[in-house]
This record gives sequence, C-alpha cells and structure tokens, in this order.
Amino acid sequence: MEHYGVMDGVSSRNPSGERDLFVPVVSEEKFAPHFRTMLLRGSAPSRGMMNDVFASFDDVDGNFVEQFQSTGFDARVWELYLHAYFNDVGFMVKRGRPAPDFVLQGIGHDLSVEAVTANPSPLATEALGDLDAPEQQERAVIRLGSALYSKLAKRDWERPDATGMPFVLAVAPFYDPDASQISSSPLAQYLYGSKHAPVFDAKGRLYLLRTHVESHTAGGKTIPSAFFSQPQVENVSAVLFSNAGTVPKFSRLGQQGRHRADEVTMLRIGLCHDHDPDAVRPIRFEYTVGDGRHVETWGEGLTLFHNPFALRPVDDDVFADIAQIWEPPEGPVRQLLPSFFPYQSRTAVMVATEA
Repeated sequence: MEHYGVMDGVSSRNPSGERDLFVPVVSEEKFAPHFRTMLLRGSAPSRGMMNDVFASFDDVDGNFVEQFQSTGFDARVWELYLHAYFNDVGFMVKRGRPAPDFVLQGIGHDLSVEAVTANPSPLATEALGDLDAPEQQERAVIRLGSALYSKLAKRDWERPDATGMPFVLAVAPFYDPDASQISSSPLAQYLYGSKHAPVFDAKGRLYLLRTHVESHTAGGKTIPSAFFSQPQVENVSAVLFSNAGTVPKFSRLGQQGRHRADEVTMLRIGLCHDHDPDAVRPIRFEYTVGDGRHVETWGEGLTLFHNPFALRPVDDDVFADIAQIWEPPEGPVRQLLPSFFPYQSRTAVMVATEA
C-alpha cells in the first residue's frame, strides 16, 4: 500500500492548496478500514472523483474530512454521493445550518433533504450472507426502518432552512458488507405496509396481488409496518433510496471519465429491470467500465418513494431521471423506471502489475 504520512496539524489541503479528502488529518491507527483501502493504487479513479465532488461541498461543521477518514466513512460517502447527484440534476445545493443536510433550489422546485444511513446493529450475530432470502429482507426492513424512524424525533422539517417546503429522507444501507446487494423491495414493503405477489391470468398476463403487512421481525426485534401511515410521517414528503451510493459508484464514474487509470480494469456485473410487462425476474448485465457500452449517471439506481399522505408532496417532475413509486392506500401502484435500472451490482477492480 502507498504510505500516506500524517501531516503537521490538521490541514486537509494538498500541496496545491486544494481541499483533499485523502490528506490524512487523523493518525493511521484511526483510519476506517474502507478509507485505508482507498489509498491503494487501484482506487485512484474513486479518489479523483470524490475530490471533484468535495471541491463544491460545504463542510458546515468543519469535521467532514476527519469523520470521512475515521468514524463516519459510510455516512460521509453517502452525503458526497447525494451532493453529486443534486448538483448533476441542476439544483443550487445549500447546506442547512444546522440541519437538514441539503436545501435544494433553482430548477423551479425547492425542497430539503436529510441524509440517513442504516448502520450495523451491535446485536446482530449473523452476517447477512448467512441468512435465507426472507430473513435478509426482514433484516433490511429492521435496519432501514429503525434508521428512518429515529430521524422523526429531530423534526428537521421544522428547521428554518426547511420550513414550508417538501422534506425528503434519503436513506442508504450500510448495515452489512452485503447490504448493497439487497434491492429496494423490502423498503417499499415497510413504507407502504404491503407486499405484491406475481399472479398470471388465464391469458398469461402478469398482474400483482397486493396484501397488507402488519409488522416486520428480525433478530428478536419487531417494528410496525406502513411507515408512511405513522404519526408525524405526513411531514415526510418522500423517501429517497439507493444501494449504490457507495465507493464503487465513484470508482466507476471516475474510470469512465476524467480520472481513468490505464492500469485499472473494472468489470461490473449485476441484475437490472426487465421492461417486459409480463417479466417476473430481473435480467443480468455485464460490461467493462469505460468501454463505451454503457455510460453510468449519478442518478442510476436511485428510487424515490412518494408518501401518499404527505402534507407537502414532491412534484412528479422534480426527479424525472430516476425510478419513482406511488402507492395510494386504494387503487393501483404507479411506477416510473428509467430505461436501464439496476437492482444490484458488483464491481471487480483489477490492477495491472508493473513489469
């Protein structure tokens, strides 16, 4: 591994005077494991991409770099990702003081967004990969649901910077190393309190049978379902979710763009939505990042779940480039999906050795 010695003081600027997430401001023994991995040669595209995003990021509390390098790596990556996406959409992005995390203005719509991460539980005794599929789904609900519910007590929609505009909770799964392989389906069940089973009619046409869900249980913990129906949640206009707001996203966008490293090869493999109206399973995709077959966007993999009871709904056209779900208490579910929508993926990074 390349050695990055700790500089005198706590400056996070590189020799050129630019802010740099990877100039250490904490001692090496405090490095987060994922941050330490990012110092390897094969992580050059992600380092470059993250620093590009950080250049316009307002570090409100002044401790972003310290937490990114040590105790808050996942949460800070999620905030960087959201900042990159909101800028890419065209918003003027402000940071709430002291909250919410983002105040978005400038494209005909104003809204506020609070970033949320579902983190590991100290009570979890089994890795996600050791559970069967239904148990994995319930684990996802418990971790995501607990993270969302805990945010209600802060009432960030009442902050001066957020008053009178739609308020969105943006949640990402970091509760297990394999959490990024779980789609948004468990979260949808929790938010709306329902699940959908595929059923075919006599002509072979697919429709979804909706049934009510009362609660979710995993690891000895039970929480009520239907988050959007719970008290105070009418103040939450929508929930934004992605399992891809992670280091590999920055790696791929860096590699397909200005931070391409010739000695690095990235292979992305995953499952994406099949737009055949009678399909019940996703389809497999595979490509080498930067080969021109697919150009990834910041919004790829994001889903916005609209709250049917919201006091201040998010307009349908605010996030037109991502997946959106509307599920009223009565009536059909409506969804809009981009032409390419990945449910999950893995990125293999291979670095050429020096001769």
